[in-house]
Amino acid sequence: MAPQQPASAEPAAKPAGSLAADQAQRVVSVTDQVEPVVLHTPGTLGNGLLAPENLRLTSSNAATVGLGQVSGAQLGTRGVLRLSLAGNYLQSSNFPTLTARETRTGIGLGLAWTPLDFLEAFLTYSASANTNTRSSPSLIQTLGDFSLGVKASKEWRKGLWAGGDLRFLSFPGVGSQALGRFAFGIVPRAVATYDFRVLNPKAIVRGHANVGFAFDGTGGLVRPGALNAAEEFALGINRYHRLLVGLGAEVPLPIATAYLEYNLGVPLGAATLTSPDGRRVGVAAAMPQTLGLGAKVTVIRDLTANLGVDLGLTPTVAFGVPATPPWALQFGLAYHFDPLAQPKGGMRVVEIIREPVLTPPAPPPTRVAGRVLAPDGKTPVPGALVTVVGAEQPPVATDDPAGRFLSYDQPAGGKITLAVSRDGYQPTTAEVELAAGVTTEVDLKLGERAAPPGTLEVLVRFEKAPMAANAVLKGGPAPVEFTVPAEAAGHRATHPAGKYTLELTAPGFLSQTRELELKEGATLSASFELTPEPKDKLVVVKDDRIDVLQQVHFVTGQAVILKDSHALLNQVVDAIVKSNIKKIRVEGHTDNVGFKPANLKLSRARAKAVADFLVAAGVDASRITSEGYGDSKPIAPNLTPKGRELNRRVEFVIVER
Repeated sequence: MAPQQPASAEPAAKPAGSLAADQAQRVVSVTDQVEPVVLHTPGTLGNGLLAPENLRLTSSNAATVGLGQVSGAQLGTRGVLRLSLAGNYLQSSNFPTLTARETRTGIGLGLAWTPLDFLEAFLTYSASANTNTRSSPSLIQTLGDFSLGVKASKEWRKGLWAGGDLRFLSFPGVGSQALGRFAFGIVPRAVATYDFRVLNPKAIVRGHANVGFAFDGTGGLVRPGALNAAEEFALGINRYHRLLVGLGAEVPLPIATAYLEYNLGVPLGAATLTSPDGRRVGVAAAMPQTLGLGAKVTVIRDLTANLGVDLGLTPTVAFGVPATPPWALQFGLAYHFDPLAQPKGGMRVVEIIREPVLTPPAPPPTRVAGRVLAPDGKTPVPGALVTVVGAEQPPVATDDPAGRFLSYDQPAGGKITLAVSRDGYQPTTAEVELAAGVTTEVDLKLGERAAPPGTLEVLVRFEKAPMAANAVLKGGPAPVEFTVPAEAAGHRATHPAGKYTLELTAPGFLSQTRELELKEGATLSASFELTPEPKDKLVVVKDDRIDVLQQVHFVTGQAVILKDSHALLNQVVDAIVKSNIKKIRVEGHTDNVGFKPANLKLSRARAKAVADFLVAAGVDASRITSEGYGDSKPIAPNLTPKGRELNRRVEFVIVER
């Protein structure tokens, strides 16, 4: 359960004027704290670039929460009532036909309410005035277009909202066009919203997607051919049901929320269409298609202005499908409030009849109040937890958006230590000097933002089958031990970003090690293929060295390791991991055949080649050094072939355990 702010204690009654008073005393009690009202679209000027208050959940041109035309799936705070005024304007020549001059003005009123966390209901009324030199009459007005809808949505995972909305449409007839009855329509859609700040706090982008159908009955109000293209556009006649697709993205910045949206309506059941000049045109050339650009600005609390322009992407006009103008200006205002919320601050007066009492009044409480701020020392942080260290009291949370808190009653006088924490920030503490009977005001500052951890996946297989193994992750404050289960998914866990060494052991198999680097917020997959332990072990760990019972073979006269020695060196890696050897030196030696400088150079190259093999097998390079001694340290006389063979060797000296 989320911690709550403590309720303010009711002030004690005023003492009686005389202990002998025998009449009831009339006392007025004043409540000195009221829960703060949540701001649904606060003013954003002066906010930081990444401040969460920059988000504007405002009404779209269709009354419901969204951008311009694209609907959003995040509904906002329960109980909010949204009033909106939306309009559009366009003026164009040669539209919708050549030589025609078009002017259109539209206006709409909207009302939306969020009665439940997952439900929004909305109602719109719209009217338009359309003047075109090719329509009869030239001025056509439409009044009384109504729509009623509901939207249901929830947050399925952090940052992802999805659901659907259903809208019912009503279109009245227009007397000048002899449309004597109403037409109806229904529009079901799926809606989704994703906030990319979940992946990276600096990615201040939110995406929206709408997919649905429009079942529109306006085409049945007049017979085909009764209207020309200008009149069909003015009256919004649709003779085909449509597949609707809407995509949008918004960037909530302190000054404004800029957005970009794309809307498409695909007529269903139409193979070809007819243009005003009688040509047959394809559906793709005439279907409504627009690109919208706009911005939402909130300067005054809870009042947001929306200004944008829709650019037409459809090159052709056809009968039965609404013509797409080359451009249209969109504008609107939205006001949000909670009609049932208590006003912020203020007092509540309660009249109480009390009998006189002999006990003295309780001393006023000693508390701590203040704000929690971001590392910049300016930006309030809502949702932070403030705890009194060592006290048996639950933490209190800061409010939204002011970032304020109020502690429980504290012992009078002395000092207390406050600890403040918030997801995404480093926790901090502060010592506060208390004064008896007063509320001490403090500002607490959080530490720098904590880097998001990385996710490590460890997969272990043998001959393509999952295997169980034991692992140790080194490189953090302390080694982390875990077991990799014998499952296809392996082991998955988060760790702070950084460089690590992973050591893997499994009974009956050679141990392995690998250097890893976890990036912030990224997933790293480390896959291991196990190698069975050989029946005859060729490696023995002693106090100061690792003895190999078989020579490391090289190409004659070169520092190239032959493949038949790879298994031997893998056993050396196994010995380093199982014995937890911290540092090792690889030494190269030769016989006395040839020139000494050449032998010294070859011994150094061969020692380095073996060290490089161990590093490639996963051993940390900082744990390995190499050196060559040529023929200066023989272990057998160079007088016989056997002696020279023994002198051509690689040794592994333990430097630190």
